[in-house]
Amino acid sequence: MFALESRFRLVAGAAFACCYLEFNAGDRLTRAARRSPLTQSRRSGYDGEKTENRMRAFILAVLMMTASAALADDVTDAHRQAVSGRDSYWNCLAQEYSRDTNKGMSGPDFTSLIARACPSERQNFRVTLVDFLSLQFPDVDAGAHMTTANNAIAAAQKDVVTAFIHHKAAAK
Repeated sequence: MFALESRFRLVAGAAFACCYLEFNAGDRLTRAARRSPLTQSRRSGYDGEKTENRMRAFILAVLMMTASAALADDVTDAHRQAVSGRDSYWNCLAQEYSRDTNKGMSGPDFTSLIARACPSERQNFRVTLVDFLSLQFPDVDAGAHMTTANNAIAAAQKDVVTAFIHHKAAAK
């Protein structure tokens, strides 16, 4: 077995040497532990606290990278859910657009139909978009995220109504 020593040198048998690190009744290392390569310094003026601080900094860096990766996974997952919510809302609006009963409607009637169509898909899109924006921009006020989500919904409705009006005008 190998273990890492200070400055990342491999020390053969170090894992077995740690078994000898026993304290006797006087809280001093036993003779076997004093001879162990783990307890002896390879350089003069060895500072154990310096090595401990380096190790703590290394562990902290690893934890920060792990937390950063987990947060990135959360943001990616939230983005995927927001896109899925958007797609389901757009598909629902497209179904409303393509119904045969809408052919004879006026522009204002179709606008009011679209405004109240697909309530569950609209709410799902709003919630998933606000969740994504909250993870992506945590320092921004939640009200601003809600306004952004409502603007995205209004833009989707406006696009469908505009397409309906242009299609109706082209048919004449």
